[in-house]
Amino acid sequence: MLHMKFAIWLVAAAYVSAYPRYLLPGSPYIPGGNGDGTCTGVHPTGPIMRISFEIANTAGALTTAVCPGAAYTITVKFPEQRLALLTASTGAFTNPDPTTGCPNRVDLGGSSRWNVANSFTTTFEVPCNAAGGIQLKVTSAGRGTSRQWAQMDTTLTVSSACAVAKCGVQARPQYWADPVWRLVPELPPCTAHPERDYAELYAPHGSPIPDSTIVFTMYGKDNITATNTVCPGETHVFKVSFPQRRLALLTASLGAIVPHAGSISRVLDPNCPQRVDLGDSYYLNTGFTVEYTLPCNASDAGFVLFKVTSAPGAVQWRQSNVTLAVNTACASLTCDLRGGWCMRVERSMMR
Repeated sequence: MLHMKFAIWLVAAAYVSAYPRYLLPGSPYIPGGNGDGTCTGVHPTGPIMRISFEIANTAGALTTAVCPGAAYTITVKFPEQRLALLTASTGAFTNPDPTTGCPNRVDLGGSSRWNVANSFTTTFEVPCNAAGGIQLKVTSAGRGTSRQWAQMDTTLTVSSACAVAKCGVQARPQYWADPVWRLVPELPPCTAHPERDYAELYAPHGSPIPDSTIVFTMYGKDNITATNTVCPGETHVFKVSFPQRRLALLTASLGAIVPHAGSISRVLDPNCPQRVDLGDSYYLNTGFTVEYTLPCNASDAGFVLFKVTSAPGAVQWRQSNVTLAVNTACASLTCDLRGGWCMRVERSMMR
C-alpha cells in the first residue's frame, strides 16, 4: 500500500518537485506521513548520491567534531538544484525554522519549487547532553530528470572535552521554578522537585538519584548549636553542604526561607516563600546558608520536611531530604501574643 501511495505521489509531483513536506504527517499524498512517526524516521528509501556536508564553527573553520552546547552552520551541497529534508539524530535547527514539533528536522527550500538550489545552509545547536555521535541525514529531489529521491548521511563526532561554558551549569533552579525563566510547561507546586528526566527539554541530568553526601545543619536559637528540632515563631540559621560546588533548589514543607546575609540565594517566587534558589542559578558553592522561620501555628504539624535537588554541572540530579521535629517547648514568646507580629507572619506564610 505504501508503494502505491508513493507511485501516486510521484506522478502528481512530476510537474513540480518531490516536496519534502509531502513526507510529513498531513500530506495529501501520504496522509499519515512516511516512516515510523518519529522526527528522523520520515526518510524514504533512495539511492546514495554525491551530496556533501560542510560543518563550520562560529569562526568559520570547517570541522567534523562538535562541542556540546555550541552552534554550527551546516551546508548541504548537491550536484544539481534540489529541495531537501534534513534531520539530525539529536539537537536543534534554528535557522531556517525547523518543522513543527521536531526541532531536529528542517525543510530546506520550504517545499517551494521556486527555492530549488545547489546548496542550503542552516544553523544548528548541539545539545549539552549530546554524546558519541550525531547523525545527519538528507533526502532530496529536484525537477525533471532529477525527481528521483537521492540521499546521503554523515556522522559528527561529539567531543565532551570542548563543551561550552553554559553546559557546565545546567541545574539552574530558575528553569524549574521561576515564573519568568521556567522551561517546564507548567509552574510546579511550591514544594515540588524534579522526579524524572527532562530529555525533551535537553536537560542533561537524567532522573534524580539519592545523595547521602549532602549535609543539613539546623542551628538553635543561639545560631551556634546544631539541633534536630525547630521552634515555632523563631528564625533559625540553616545550612546545606555539598562535597563539591553545586547549584541547588531547597524547599520546606511549610514556613519561609530567606537568604542569609552574605550568602547568594534567591526566593524565586513570592507566592512560594518556602522555596529558595541556592546560588541564584549562577553561583556554585560547597555550602549555602539561609534563614528559616516556622509559623506560630505550626505546633500541630509535628515536623518540617526539607528537601534539596542539586547538581555540580551537566550531570545527574542529586537529591536528599531531612525531617526535623517541631518543638513547641522552644516556641517564641511572641506566639502567645494573639494579633501580634507572629499572627501577621502566619497570615503571610499560609496564603
